[in-house]
Amino acid sequence: MLFRSGCFESAAPLYMPRLVAGFKKIYPDITLQLYDGEQHELMHGLHRGRFDLAFLYDLELGNTIKKEALNAPHKPYALLPESHPLARKSAVTLQELSREPMILLDAIPSKNYFVNIFKEKGYSPEVAYSSPSIEMVRCMVAQGLGFSVLVTRPCSDITYDGERLVQRDIDDDMPASTLIMAYLQNNEPTRPVRLFMDYCRSVELF
Repeated sequence: MLFRSGCFESAAPLYMPRLVAGFKKIYPDITLQLYDGEQHELMHGLHRGRFDLAFLYDLELGNTIKKEALNAPHKPYALLPESHPLARKSAVTLQELSREPMILLDAIPSKNYFVNIFKEKGYSPEVAYSSPSIEMVRCMVAQGLGFSVLVTRPCSDITYDGERLVQRDIDDDMPASTLIMAYLQNNEPTRPVRLFMDYCRSVELF
């Protein structure tokens, strides 16, 4: 048996390999095909029948899908170079961050989400650089080119190029985001898909 799954780029490396490995130990005869892309690609794939199931954040989704939360809502946090003055604080504010150059994760809907949490408070940070790659963003921050705001929390504070980062909570109230499983309202999951969904429900992600 086989089914296809789509997963959102910024969070997928943290949880999808563990989910696939654990599921394959229980159901070795079920083949999973994965696609790693941005939200609009995943939604398009669901509607075109390319994907049976998508894993993404519950942001700017329409009413044509069924969705199920996989974790508690998470607030964004600030990502800073280890040497940055704000890194010495236990928490920071959006006002403090808005005075610094920003490295923006340039993937829809994350881009809009991160910019809007500043705009809703009346701040307009200067976006110095942007990238659709979360690791590119992390490396640029670690090199002292600016700060970033992310939701996904990698387990390591070391970047690919060996530099150290600091994660700091943000004091301001802001919308949280939730990781979900999603499929079309009019597309009842097959048995392999239901089995994988059941397994995902049983695993504590982060």
